[in-house]
Amino acid sequence: MPERMLFRKRGFANSLAVRIGLLILFALSALTFGMIQLIGQPMVERLTQSQLQLASGQLESRYTRLLDMVDITLRSSKGWIEAGEIEEADLQHFNEYFFSLLSNHDEINSVIFADESGREILLLLNPDGGWITRISNPAEWGKYSYWVTWDAQRKIQSVEYREVGYDARTRPWFKAAMAQASDNAVIWTEPYLFFTTGEPGMTAAMRWRGKDGRQHIVAHDVRLNDITKFTTDLPLGTQGQAAILLDDGRLLAPPRVPALAEPAKLSAALLKPPAEVGLSVLGNAHRLWQAAPEDNTGHLRVEDADGRWHSLFKHMDANRIGVWLAVLAPESDFIPITGSDIALLGVILLLALGAGIAVAIRIAERFGAPLAMLTQESERIGRQALDSPVLCSAPWQEISALADSLETMRQQLQSNRQSLQSINADLEQTVALRTHALRQSQQQLEIREAFLNTLIDTLPNPIFYKGEDTRFIGCNRAYESFFGIARSNFIGKRVLDPMPLS
Repeated sequence: MPERMLFRKRGFANSLAVRIGLLILFALSALTFGMIQLIGQPMVERLTQSQLQLASGQLESRYTRLLDMVDITLRSSKGWIEAGEIEEADLQHFNEYFFSLLSNHDEINSVIFADESGREILLLLNPDGGWITRISNPAEWGKYSYWVTWDAQRKIQSVEYREVGYDARTRPWFKAAMAQASDNAVIWTEPYLFFTTGEPGMTAAMRWRGKDGRQHIVAHDVRLNDITKFTTDLPLGTQGQAAILLDDGRLLAPPRVPALAEPAKLSAALLKPPAEVGLSVLGNAHRLWQAAPEDNTGHLRVEDADGRWHSLFKHMDANRIGVWLAVLAPESDFIPITGSDIALLGVILLLALGAGIAVAIRIAERFGAPLAMLTQESERIGRQALDSPVLCSAPWQEISALADSLETMRQQLQSNRQSLQSINADLEQTVALRTHALRQSQQQLEIREAFLNTLIDTLPNPIFYKGEDTRFIGCNRAYESFFGIARSNFIGKRVLDPMPLS
């Protein structure tokens, strides 16, 4: 069996439907890919950058405003102390001003006033609304200090004389202020643990020389937990992170993440590297930004096991302690469509593909029907059924031209067949006439031959006659009598052939 019979070819309509369907699928895929690459991805990039810039600006504004407010308050405190001539032991005048200051400035946790000898007054606001005053004079009291506890109505609840081994001269704020090259400048300490509460924080301090000739220091404490509110309350997508880091990468203010949702865990993360508290993306992003400081005005992408993240870091506040403001978020947070949107889009694409295939099938049928009709007409013409004209109606010029050509071929074949039939009729008539003439000639020949045979038989002399092959073809009766041989015995033989006698 021929190979072409083993593998039947597909029909034109089916092939056209499949090809149009594939073309529609390719077009939809190309359109989807183009929309993602030319519209979707750039839009996500712009949206991400815009949100990161906005969050970074908000974080920078909050952090800067906090430090600026502390600076302003600290200068006001210094001016008030200088104007009031408060001494380190003048607790009443000290409280008159700083009770109100701490009550109205949440960003300040405590106020410190000291001189170069180490004498100090500290006023601390408790979380319950009460107050603690610590009075120290290591030069005279050694390791002992007075601790005064106040209630929320600023009434003394207790006075204790404790041995705590505290000396202001050993504290970071005191050393930083005394190391200043000039007076009347605000100096900020690196984050450290407060002696009284054990909480991490920073201290802003000013040093000046009083009228008594001694160096005086006023300082305001800021807890890192208060700064952390800026990063944990900053909205940035659903999984975005905002943080403040020191130059060495330690967390000054951790981001809002589920792993640090509890206050205890959030406090425990302060002043630790991000990787140590499970913030690997933040740590990797910080290392990338430190490795490319020239790009700190742009954006960097960070690849993580959970996907791609976008990050923006800004190094600022170099004149104080120097920090990195960091905002980063996964790219998935800024994709403007959700899973249900993608499912709906997939349904729409499938419907469009189905509609396209249906149209393709309809077009294929419209193309295939006239072609199938032309195929049937061709088969009919091949069977020499030429009486009916070619019937095919189609709106396409090429198929109409093909039908016209097929009709022309039918007409030519029909004309040729008629001509052939006419020729056959003429030929049959000619053959009949010639056959009749031949029969007449044959009859005349037989008559002549019979006459000749009769004439020869009447002759007295023996006569025989041969053909061109020298074989006997006849004789007369005189020959048979003379030689005693019946003519039937030697007709068809040669002279030398044995001949039986009659």
